[in-house]
Amino acid sequence: MTPRVAIASALFLIGMSLVGPAKAEGLLDIVARCVAQQALGKPTSGCPMANGNPTTGWAIVKDLRGLTQYLLVAAGKDLVGIETPALEQPAFADLWSGAWEGRRLVKSCALARHEKEPGDATISLAVNSKYCRSVPRVHIHIDLVDKSVFDQLATGATKITSRTGHVFEATVVDRLDNPFRWLAGQVAASDGKLKPMDRQTLVVVGRADGRFVILRDQTDAQCDAAPHTGDCACGEDLQIEHTKLGPEEASVCP
Repeated sequence: MTPRVAIASALFLIGMSLVGPAKAEGLLDIVARCVAQQALGKPTSGCPMANGNPTTGWAIVKDLRGLTQYLLVAAGKDLVGIETPALEQPAFADLWSGAWEGRRLVKSCALARHEKEPGDATISLAVNSKYCRSVPRVHIHIDLVDKSVFDQLATGATKITSRTGHVFEATVVDRLDNPFRWLAGQVAASDGKLKPMDRQTLVVVGRADGRFVILRDQTDAQCDAAPHTGDCACGEDLQIEHTKLGPEEASVCP
């Protein structure tokens, strides 16, 4: 077994499918180790990219769901999810800049699978709502945007329908900055029309002109009444479908 396959097998056994507290703990252990290694200037085992700051740092890992999907997971233990107010601070813009830098991993992974190298307009960063996540730590899904979403965005549409039939509002911005802060501002200025942050989802998609599109959705009444039903604001639904990979297939990408 090659070292790369061995790492993929270990992650597979830990349970990178991100379901259940035990599997989530395994993921967070990997992230904590990578952040600590980066802080010491050592190679990060199992994480192709990491930032060693113990408060605002992060690590990127290959998810075993999705051929080209990576996850940026925050290091701070108190950063539970999209609703955490601290994420609106300027320092946490680095989570987004780090995730956007991580697009090179998605591009390299696509090439390793003998696909055409994706352009920036096909790369997306997604944060799910509280009701569509299974890890108690804020994390950003980095992957290719779904083809139907790409086609809708190319028309300049401001209402984008996901592959699961849910509608997102799209806004073009000049810079990435801190989308958490942007979304919190939208919620605060809505006079109650938008639901609280824990019921929001946030997606960023690149553009060929160097700008970005921010997409937002919120839980619907069905999800509010019975979590995991209806529209639970799953931003990753704008990305290509994330099916679970086996160790050998996962080993194609680091």
